[in-house]
Amino acid sequence: MLGPDHPDTLATRHNLAYWRGEAGDAAGAAAALEELLADLERVLGPDHPDTLTTRHNLARQRGEAGDAAGAVVDFEQLLAYQERVLGSDNPDILTTRAHIAHWRGEAGDAAGATAAYEQLLPDLERVLGPDHPDTLTTLTNIGYWRGKAGDAPGAAAAFEELLAYLERVLGSDHPDTLAARNNVAYWRGEAGDAAGAATAYEELLAHRERVLGPDHPDTLTTRANIGYWRGEGADAAGAAVALEELLVDLERVLGPDHPDTVTTRGNIARWRGEAGDAAGAAVALEGLLVDLERVLGQDHTDTLTTRSNLAYWRGEAGDAAGAAAAFEQLLAYQERVLGPDHPDTFTTRSNIARWRGEAGDAAGAAVALEELLVDLERVLGQDHTDTLTTRSNLAYWRAEAGDAASAVAVLEELLVDLERVLGPDHPDTLTAWNDLAKWRVEAGDAAGAAAAFEQLFAGRERVLGPDHPGTLTARHNLIYWQGEAGDAAGATAAFQQLLADQERILGPDHTDTITTRNNLAYSRKEAGDAAGAAAAFEQLLVCLERVSGPEHPDALTALNNLACLRREAEDAAGAAAAFKLLLGRTLRVLGPDHPDTLRTWKGLAYSTGEAGDAAGAAAAFEQLLAGLERVLGLDHPDALAALHKLAYWRGEAGDAAGAAAAFEQLFAGRERVLGPDHPDTLNALTNIGNWRGKAGDAAGAAAAFRQLLVEQERVRGPEHRLTLATRLLLAYWRGKAGDAQGAVAALKQLLADYGRILGPHHPDTLRAKDHLARWQSKASETAGVHQSTAESSSRGASHR
Repeated sequence: MLGPDHPDTLATRHNLAYWRGEAGDAAGAAAALEELLADLERVLGPDHPDTLTTRHNLARQRGEAGDAAGAVVDFEQLLAYQERVLGSDNPDILTTRAHIAHWRGEAGDAAGATAAYEQLLPDLERVLGPDHPDTLTTLTNIGYWRGKAGDAPGAAAAFEELLAYLERVLGSDHPDTLAARNNVAYWRGEAGDAAGAATAYEELLAHRERVLGPDHPDTLTTRANIGYWRGEGADAAGAAVALEELLVDLERVLGPDHPDTVTTRGNIARWRGEAGDAAGAAVALEGLLVDLERVLGQDHTDTLTTRSNLAYWRGEAGDAAGAAAAFEQLLAYQERVLGPDHPDTFTTRSNIARWRGEAGDAAGAAVALEELLVDLERVLGQDHTDTLTTRSNLAYWRAEAGDAASAVAVLEELLVDLERVLGPDHPDTLTAWNDLAKWRVEAGDAAGAAAAFEQLFAGRERVLGPDHPGTLTARHNLIYWQGEAGDAAGATAAFQQLLADQERILGPDHTDTITTRNNLAYSRKEAGDAAGAAAAFEQLLVCLERVSGPEHPDALTALNNLACLRREAEDAAGAAAAFKLLLGRTLRVLGPDHPDTLRTWKGLAYSTGEAGDAAGAAAAFEQLLAGLERVLGLDHPDALAALHKLAYWRGEAGDAAGAAAAFEQLFAGRERVLGPDHPDTLNALTNIGNWRGKAGDAAGAAAAFRQLLVEQERVRGPEHRLTLATRLLLAYWRGKAGDAQGAVAALKQLLADYGRILGPHHPDTLRAKDHLARWQSKASETAGVHQSTAESSSRGASHR
């Protein structure tokens, strides 16, 4: 018998603990070593090499048993003993420090692990040298734990430093060197440098193809990573091409049903879709789904995921109804395999609602979300983010279904919960305020929209600061809807202040600054300041011409608004000048028959006439009429209206005959389009008579009024005021045509009817009486002339 304290007994206990650990019982090993440590400290002392070795093994087994924090404590205690016994530069001490760093990381303190390794590195370089394996391993661990701590750029930098050492020490083809290259590429990508990651993987590929061969699993994995990071680097098409080339080799080397082959097919579909070929993505997934169902079965997770992706890309390819149907098929599988309350099942129900809505069934989407909401509240609770998101989506689809008021009600209730659960400054809360404002607008509540934008503006100002673009946008929307709610003057003042800030922050040529300039001009107009609005549009036009060019659609719109505002401000000459400038541009950009060009001709014609240039107005209306006749036909209401204005301005320009001719053309058109009895048709006939008379064609005027009288009596009756007025005009032009006696006879009959219908003292009766007296006098003069002529003839005859 050797006894419990004999060295062999103690060694045996140590070996027993060791093999428990090796057999997978780390906790049992740790317990045995803890008991052994107490005896070793008693028998050999705390500083004996065997005692220190046991401390080391105890710490390691604790860590292996899942107690990483305990392992750190044990290794730190060991370090204290070792530093006292061995000295700070002993290799065992350096190893213990490495273990402390490792188990800190395993305990969840990645930053602490990184710091410990970074402190260890210079000592390793000093004691062991920069090229020692332990030094290089520590550099590897620094990179690893930096990445775990969220410092991807730092991880990439550490692996780049390591790579330089490894290439010098081990050579570029060594497995450790290749592993370091792989880590450089990976962490570049994780640091946001997707293009750099792709480039690094391409460099790694050249080495692996040379060292391992083109068909080695690591080589194929590298090609997969090249495809992935190309896609993440915004080269989705390049990613798809790289993976399609890889697929050929995977099918040859691993077989068509290998998991890596199948995964690559799924990734090809994804990047096809991301490259804009949603239909191609859907086709690829349809083929993949068939094989997955054959290889893995219909209920496998990968099969269900592929079903989900197929449904999504169908929707993105424009087949919203097909997407909804595919998600409904997926739902049946998920409810059976995962259960109705599984998160993936809920996600699918949400997608069904979305694509129903996208397919035009907004009401159906709302119903689906209402049903989903009940289950989410039951399973996840009212305050879960998925529940809150579903309430937001419900509001959206109710509004899209035409029930904006209901959407507003949902969002108002949702906002109370969002502010309570997430806080008033959370992005989702602020988004809900924006949505509430939008749907209040749709519900016709401009004041309510302004109030919601006010809340959004206050929140963004707190969270983002007053000069953030998002804050400025919210401020803009607040001002706009304050104006729409009736406070145009207040909106004008607020837009002026906003404009100054945007010019300072964004610059005068930024699109948001230009939009504010535009709205400032409109708000001035709404406030009744047409001249101020015109001035604002002048400034806007200068800016747009500088930024976008004079023929850009926005510049043309601003010039049109300037012209219209000048006209509204009674600056007809300025309006005409602006319309003339706009006309030249629209003719070049849009062509003579574009609706905007024709509208510009109309504006030019009106403003030219209002500026006093009747001949110019007539010429412009003639051009407008030609365009309208070409595009719409002469019988279109716009063409007839232009013909009416052409006739009017010809007359105003002194071309009475031309006016009469145009009114004759207008009369024929209105008779065809409106019928002979329409008031506008009869009015055109009235103008024919008036302008024939002014052109000196009294007989033609009388003929027109005679025709008009027949129509007036038939349409309005013989005693209508306009019928009586027509009789007066007819009498007048009969007289002017030389038939004074006929005029007198007509006026006598008319006067009797006026007296009977309107009374003897009515202004129209008195006017007819004046006309009768005038034409009786003319008739007497004419009769006297005729009598003198007759007497002269008689005397002459007698004389002979």
